[in-house]
Amino acid sequence: MKILLLATILLSTVIVGSLLVHNYIQDTAVGFTEHIEEIEALVDEEMWDDAKKEMNLFKKDWEKNIKFWMTTTGHEEIDNIEKNLIESYNYINLESRESLVKLALLKYFFEHIYTKEKVNLHNLF
Repeated sequence: MKILLLATILLSTVIVGSLLVHNYIQDTAVGFTEHIEEIEALVDEEMWDDAKKEMNLFKKDWEKNIKFWMTTTGHEEIDNIEKNLIESYNYINLESRESLVKLALLKYFFEHIYTKEKVNLHNLF
């Protein structure tokens, strides 16, 4: 009986932990995507100073969250985000509209990670 109780508690802990991690990934991914959409709108309107400020806020937010993301997400995805973040940042500082391409890729990677980490039967088997 003790073994069954211990196994139930352990399984419950794993499930609750997974749900908490998933919710955190979802919330931060949505927040990052909203940042990116705001930056895209500013770049599209060629409001470069505001786009630079928003990009700096985005970078700070990402730097606060990267350690957690690295423990829960594959390093290839993190590398893709980092690469496109650096390129987006530099294109915006150069006031280049090419930053829109890198921002779109950055948004894609956040959406992809959320979809990949989502708990469903396809991801389990």
